[in-house]
Order: sequence, then C-alpha cells, then structure tokens
Amino acid sequence: MPQLSSVYLESQSPMNEIFSPTNVYLPITNLTTQYLEFSELLQILHDLPLLNCLNVGYINSEYDSDEDLSNQLCNAVHLRKLNINEFPYSFEKIKMLLQCTPNLAHLALSAHNNLSMFDAHQWEDLIVSSLHNLNAFKFSFTTTNANKNIMSKLKQFRTDSHSSLSYSIQGPDTIVTRDRKMSNAGNNHLAHDSVAALQLALMYSITSNVSYAALATRILVSWTNTLAIINGSDAQLAAALSGTQLVNAAEIIRYTYPGWSSEDIFKFENMIVNIFYPPASQTTPTPEQQYPFEANWGTSGEKAIIAFGIFLNNRTMYQYGKSLINSSKCANLTGTINPEGQASESGRDQAHTQLGLGNLGEAFQMAWNQGEDLFSLVDNRLLAGFEYTAKYNLGYTVPYNESFYRCDAFLVGGPWPIISNTTRGMWRPIWELPYAHYGSIKGLSMPFTLQQIKRNSPDGPNPASAIADNAAWETLRFRLDPAL
Repeated sequence: MPQLSSVYLESQSPMNEIFSPTNVYLPITNLTTQYLEFSELLQILHDLPLLNCLNVGYINSEYDSDEDLSNQLCNAVHLRKLNINEFPYSFEKIKMLLQCTPNLAHLALSAHNNLSMFDAHQWEDLIVSSLHNLNAFKFSFTTTNANKNIMSKLKQFRTDSHSSLSYSIQGPDTIVTRDRKMSNAGNNHLAHDSVAALQLALMYSITSNVSYAALATRILVSWTNTLAIINGSDAQLAAALSGTQLVNAAEIIRYTYPGWSSEDIFKFENMIVNIFYPPASQTTPTPEQQYPFEANWGTSGEKAIIAFGIFLNNRTMYQYGKSLINSSKCANLTGTINPEGQASESGRDQAHTQLGLGNLGEAFQMAWNQGEDLFSLVDNRLLAGFEYTAKYNLGYTVPYNESFYRCDAFLVGGPWPIISNTTRGMWRPIWELPYAHYGSIKGLSMPFTLQQIKRNSPDGPNPASAIADNAAWETLRFRLDPAL
C-alpha cells in the first residue's frame, strides 16, 4: 500500500500494532482516528512525517501514567491541520503537543470540564512562541456544574422571554432616542432586542439548535438595515449599553453560524462604527450632551469601546478603550474606586454603584479573553470595589469618605455627606464574574462577595427597567467553582 495517502481508523488497537516499522504507511498525509492515547498521538507524529491533516475523536487518559514523554517529541513540520474532539489532559500536555507542530495553520480543539484550558494568557503565550503560522483556532471549552443552582438557572434562562424562539422582535427603529424629557420607545426596543440577540446566541451555543442562531441573526440584520441615528441627552448610555449586548451576540454568531452573510456582517460593522461608536465614545461636550463620559456614562463607554474594538478587530479602538480606563478625566479606575473600595457614586445609590462596577468587570473580562490582565490594575482595585459594596449591601458598616465623589456630582444630587441606603440590598447580577476571576482563577479572598453569592445565587436578568445594563445571568455564564 505504498501509495495510500488517507486513512480512517475506528479500531482501538494500539498504534504500534497498526503503524509498525514493517508496515509501509509512511506516505500517509491525512489520518482520521476515533481513539488515541497521548503517547500514541506523539508516536503518529513521529512515524508519519508527511502527515498534513490529523483528525482525532477522543484522546484517552484512562491508562495515562507519569512517564516522561519528552523523548518522543518530534518536529512534525508538515502537519497543517489538527482537529481533536475531546482532550482530557492539562494545558501542559497540549502545549507539549503543539510545540511539535510549528507550521500548524488550523487548530480545532474541544475539552469538557477542563479548567486548565480557560486561561487566555497561556494560549496567547503558546501561539506567539510556537504557532507562528496559525490562522484559524476553533475551540470549545465547556464546564458543567451538576448542582441545583446551575441546573435551575439553566432552566430559568431557557424560559426567559429573551431566550425564547417565540420572542417577538420589538424594533427595529430608524431613530433611537434616550432622553430624560422625551419618549424612550426606540431605546426600549433596542435594549430588549439587543439582550434577546445575545441570549438567543447563547442558547444556540448551549443547544446547537440553529433556530436560535437564525432568530438572533434576524435581530442583528433588522437593526442593521433600519437604524440611522442614536440621539438624546442620554445617547451615550443607549449606544454603549445596548451596543455591548449586540456585539457580544454578533461575536458568537459571526464565528459559529454560517447563516449570517458576509455582506450583512459588513453592514453590521458599519453600523457599529458609524452609529454606535460616536455617541458611546463621546468625551467632548455638546449642547445635547454637556457632561459626557462621566461616572457610569464613562464606564459604560469604556466597556463598549473595548467590545467594539474586539468585534471589529480594530486594535486602535480596543487600545483606546483600555487607555480611558487608566486616564479618562471622569471615569478612570482610581477616580471611580478609591483604595478602600468606595465607589464615586456610593453616596448616590447602590444601583448606580453596581452598574459601574459591573461595567468595569465586563471590560476587564473582555480584555482577559484577549490575553490581557486588567483585573490586577492598581493592586486589584476592582476587587476592593466589589468587596466594599458587597459588605455594605449585606448590612455591614463601611468607612465613607465624603470627599470622594464623581465629577459634577451636583447633576445627580451630590456631593453626598454619607453613603446612600437607597436601593441597599437590591442586588444587580454582577457578582459572579469578578468572583470567578479573583476567587476561582487567582485564589484571592473575596469574603463579602462570596457571602453575597451564597446568600442570593443563582442570579438572573437585569431589572426590567434596565434590561441591557450589565452582562446578567452570571451564575450560568461565569461560575467556575463547582463547590458553590
């Protein structure tokens, strides 16, 4: 069989019985096998030096040992495409494997209940150092916590109206106005439809039912083909909050569902650039918006700019969003949260305080997914903010500095001599994301955040009057600790 180039194997026989020195299989360039052990995978790369494409159904770890496999490593320079449907080993093992494939162009990898795969930083380091020719990386890393909170929350998420295949699109509108003195009908339509687009995209990811993706795509396309302007005194909030929801939905649909045409994607990108980005990023006062990018307007804008930059693959826009977190005059991190954790609107009410914290958490998480750690900025300042606010809303006493408050606080009744008890104990769904990062990934202590989660989880949607404010459903979307 010297001319054989493609092989499909269903056998679970050891590879050394199939590809032995006496078999003339060396010209094989395409191999599909349903079952391998890790050592056999390395053996294949060694024994089939011309292999160009390798598809593996399952890597078995049942008979794994601590044996040193470094002597089996080879330089599989011809391998261009690698698909592994289930990889149960640690990240260190996949790193060992991929360091053998310097010319890999396409990698598809799935891993279930394997938390070692979730660190974006280690993937960035590996790709930069060892996979210079990689141009497509498709991955599915999932984790399942079979506890009552997760399962009940999944059931609640499925039955939420914004996750339903019977969801009735509320827009689209040509003009979206968010204004304290005018009708907000268009804004409300956009807010609900943007949340529905994201939840339907998530349902598609959970169930693989293309009907969810099709409905999410209909929402994206309908607004793309209709919306002309976002205006009003609060246009910044409308564009930033609903815009973040829309591009997070679009990010899922773009890379997982073929039913969204390249033409419609291009038009959606133009809508984000020309209609959403200008009001979301406005920092210069105008007659309509005299105090832009202050407090939560600014933190909302920061997360939106980062989200837009990621979706558009626009590094300049993405970097600008990050720079605003560090240096914007009235929405920078240290001006939003002081060293003790007090927020610049802690004296206003607890709802707006939580909105700002949630905005920063989402911005930091998106950057983390790009391989950058903003969570650690200024000695984990965001952690301090969540802990302070959790402690106060749990009923404890916290220190309060009346000299620390947002820019132009007079606009919303400030400055405030004492911390506000307005909406105290009315929890927004913003707490699981920071705990997943600081507590589960980094092992840092967040006792009051953890106490809040244990007392009030599982969480759910944003309040109906602020449906697009934050990521929401964070128990389902971000929890990593199976013990909770």
